[in-house]
Amino acid sequence: MTLANLLHILVLLILCGFLVRLIYRLWPLVRYAHQPLPFIPISPKLAKVIAQLPELQGKKKIVDLGCGRGHLLAAIRKYHPTAELFGVEYNHQLFATSYRRLHNQQPITLVEGDLFTYDISHMDVIVGWWVPKFCRQLAEKFVRECSPGCVIVSYMFPLPAHPALSERVVKVGKERVYVYCITPGRR
Repeated sequence: MTLANLLHILVLLILCGFLVRLIYRLWPLVRYAHQPLPFIPISPKLAKVIAQLPELQGKKKIVDLGCGRGHLLAAIRKYHPTAELFGVEYNHQLFATSYRRLHNQQPITLVEGDLFTYDISHMDVIVGWWVPKFCRQLAEKFVRECSPGCVIVSYMFPLPAHPALSERVVKVGKERVYVYCITPGRR
């Protein structure tokens, strides 16, 4: 076998590795394409960054609105073992997957429901990936229902500016994590 043949084989193996990784990342888009909202799984790196945000330290009740398959909740559980975690998911298939994955991890409460009607008034932290067309409605809900000091974490898409929301942006490679806090007296 010549050196050129070995290089061709090596290049093919590398390309196959990239192809497998691409298929792994895109498979949820194909599988859940029929639903009204896209499902984009969070990367393990981004989930870890969010779980380790200093704003989450000491918080008792954390909800993932649109928890998908539960990857972010699992990461948060690892870094905040005493926090009470909640996950809300509208899509039945995704809810069933997250339930199978997390139902035996206490205290995690999973709800198959609508993030717009879910009661968040008792939460200390709200996390999620929300498409831009829902961000304005969610920002209004957060300001209306959350107590001062509540932390809101949105990855990829920012919430619209609001006087009751202070904002901090965390860069994670090419992605952004937007961290908000409900400020007292600014509603």
